[in-house]
Formats: sequence, structure tokens, C-alpha cells
Amino acid sequence: MKKAISLINLLEEENLDTVLATIKRYGFEYIELPLTYVLKKPWAEITVLDIENLRYQIKKHKLKINSLQSISFGIDYDICKIKTVDHARLEQHFSQVAVYASMLDCAHVVYGSPATRNGIDKDMYRMFFHALSIIFSKRKVSFCLENNSKAFGCNFGYEAFVRIVSGTGIESATVSSMVTSVSSPLSLTI
Repeated sequence: MKKAISLINLLEEENLDTVLATIKRYGFEYIELPLTYVLKKPWAEITVLDIENLRYQIKKHKLKINSLQSISFGIDYDICKIKTVDHARLEQHFSQVAVYASMLDCAHVVYGSPATRNGIDKDMYRMFFHALSIIFSKRKVSFCLENNSKAFGCNFGYEAFVRIVSGTGIESATVSSMVTSVSSPLSLTI
């Protein structure tokens, strides 16, 4: 049986190497990874060398990354008010995310960002997500939507969001289905 775990709250008191060793010791094979949290850097400061070092650490412990999370956390432009300038900047950001995911042999990235699902221009969103699907598919990485409810600040739920982006090439998957994709009935966030 394969097991997956999220690193969201595991790095508070321990360094990454210790956390990865512990995860492996308890039989986990896959991790869900928020890069900015793990590397303790904003997206703009993450380098190819950072990704290569992280890949080395993960492989050293014989773990695999099932999904990258928090892929738009901390970016300084508003994804829900996509303008021509922001559109280009966002595509550049997500192109870099796709490169990093590919370098890390990660098959899925998860887009949550509940606050970005308010007051959107649905046609602009569809065009934007179609562009993203092309960017990620070129790297053989699935761009997936996380199920965020109104409790997290969304003014419409997951089903409505999926309807907006349907036909764009974006997968309507959730983090829990990422775990299912590795045949694991167990996913923990500690």
C-alpha cells in the first residue's frame, strides 16, 4: 500500500532532512509539497539550484512528490483581475512552476487559491486557464483544481468553478484525488 503525506505543517520545528527521514521511516512514499514553504523563499527568489538541491534531498530518502501546492501563494499580482500585463506575468510565473514540477518529477500541481474565485471575469478566466493547460501539458504536468468551499472565502463552490474552466484542458481533480492517484487510502496533514 502506498501512502502520501503533506508537508504543510511538518517543517515548523525540524529541518527538511529530518522530516523526510521521519516520513520515510513511517512508510510514506509520496509527499505533497508547497515549494515556498519548504524552501522558505518567495517564488521570485526560488532558483534552479534550489530545485536541484531539493530533488537530491527527496531522492536521497527514496520519496516522490505527488503534487505541488500553494503554486500562487505570495505572488504580487491579482489572478482574479487578469489584465494584459498581469496575464503575461502570471503565464511567466506558472511557466516557471511547470519547469520546477517537471524537474522534481512531479506529475500534478494543485491550484487552490480560494480568494481568487471572487468577482472574476469568467471568459477571461477560461482563456487564462486554457493557456495554463497548454503550458503544463508541454511539461507533462497536470494542472488540477482544489476543491475550496465558501467557508474558505469563495463566492462560488468547486462545481461552479469547474464549469467555468471546463473544456480548457484543466483537470477537475482535488488534493484527495491526487492521493487516490497513487493508490493510497491514507493522506495526512499533521
